[in-house]
Amino acid sequence: MLDLLRLLKSHTKTAYDIAKLEEYKGKYVAIDGREVIELFMSNMTLLPKTHKKNRIHISHLLAVMFIVRTIMEKSILPVFAFDDLLPAHVEAQESHCLTQDKKMQVKELLDCLGVPHVEQENQPAAALCAVLCGHHQLVKATSSVTTTPLMYGAPFWLEKLTILPGLKAPVYQVDLAQALAQLGITDNKFVHLHLIWGGVHGLKRTTGLSLDQSLKIIKEHKSLTKALGNWTTTQAPNLQSCKNTRDAIKKCCKRQVVDFRRVSKPNVSKVTAFLKSKEATISEKEIKKVCKIVNSAVASAASY
Repeated sequence: MLDLLRLLKSHTKTAYDIAKLEEYKGKYVAIDGREVIELFMSNMTLLPKTHKKNRIHISHLLAVMFIVRTIMEKSILPVFAFDDLLPAHVEAQESHCLTQDKKMQVKELLDCLGVPHVEQENQPAAALCAVLCGHHQLVKATSSVTTTPLMYGAPFWLEKLTILPGLKAPVYQVDLAQALAQLGITDNKFVHLHLIWGGVHGLKRTTGLSLDQSLKIIKEHKSLTKALGNWTTTQAPNLQSCKNTRDAIKKCCKRQVVDFRRVSKPNVSKVTAFLKSKEATISEKEIKKVCKIVNSAVASAASY
C-alpha cells in the first residue's frame, strides 16, 4: 500500500494530497470495519495502562469507541462495512482478529451508539465501501487501512481518518479520477498496478520491478499476464484469476442497491449497560463523552 501511495505522490500533482475535511462535514464515509478495528486491536499498547489488563477480551469494543469518537469529532458520519466471509487469518483466532463473535458484539455496540453498519452475503467490505461511495449520494468517501476500495472503484479514499489514540497526523485523500488521468492509465490498468504494488497480495516481491518499471509496462500492455511477462511466469494465472474475481464482485455489487439506516442519537444507558456486561474497561465519563460527540455530529449534520 505504501508503495502505491508513494507512486501517486511522485507521479501525480493533486491525486494524493491532504484532505480538506471541511468538505466532509455532515457527510458519510464508508469504513472498512474489520481493517480499522483490527488495526486498533493490534496496537492497543498505545492506549493508557488502565486499558491493558483485559485488552485481549474487550479491545475490539474499546476500538469501536475510539474510532467512532475520532471520526465524529470531525463532524463526519461513519457507516461501517463488514465482510460476510471471515478472512483466513481470523480463523486462527488470534487475539487481535475480529472473529465472528466479536463482530456481532461490535454491531450491537454500534446499534447502541446509533451508528449504521452494512454487510451483504458474499461481499467483501472493500467492495461494499466502494459501491457505497460510488452509488450512494450521502457517502462521499471510503476509509480503510489498505487502498483496496480504490481497486473496486471507490472515487475517494481517505488515509489516517481513524488515527490511533495519541497520534497526530493530517488526513490524506486519494482522488481516483485524478489519479487515473494524471497517471495516464485506465481503471483496469489501475487494478493491475494495485495488484502488483497495492500490498493486497504481496506480489511485488515476486516481480522484481520498480515503481517506474511497473507503471511503464502496465501502460504498454492490455493483459496483466503479458505485462508481467517473464518476471512472474508462475504467478500470472493467479494474477489473472484475482482480476477476474475482482471484476465479478464489482459487477455483482453494482447490481445491488446498498442502503443503510442513518445515524441517530445514542442510547447512553444501553451503551453503558452493554459495555459493562462485556467487562469493558472504560469509564462512564468516557462513555458519556463519546455519546455526546455522536449527538453533536448528528445534530450538526442537519446544517450541512
